[in-house]
Amino acid sequence: MASLTDFQKAKTINKWFEPRMGVYKIIVDSIERQYMVKIRNREYVKELLKIRAKKENQPNFEEYNWGIPVSQSRTSLMGQLSYLHERDSLVGKEITLIVKEVRRRDGISKDYTVLESIRMMMYENENSLSKNAEFNK
Repeated sequence: MASLTDFQKAKTINKWFEPRMGVYKIIVDSIERQYMVKIRNREYVKELLKIRAKKENQPNFEEYNWGIPVSQSRTSLMGQLSYLHERDSLVGKEITLIVKEVRRRDGISKDYTVLESIRMMMYENENSLSKNAEFNK
């Protein structure tokens, strides 16, 4: 696992994707590797993705690096992306990212929703519920 300073020195790093509130179209070009970042004396593991992204009302995609915190939660950004990737590779697919800013007691945080992941989860839940209903007849 590389450190953040290794990534800062790397010539392949151009721009980092830091989405603000809004709707984005994203195409994942590649899933690179994990790296460590230190924030407020705590170390976090992030996954590096190479993407093309644009805000929904913009005409052209731009290339970015996107560091996503590694998480086991299905509702986290990583969890939603992993869910899609497990079912059908993310690479080359266009996804819709919705970013909301939420005021919390300790400041403003961002909530991320990957629309395609939520749709797929809902579809699978509906199918499993109908299969259970048929089984229980």
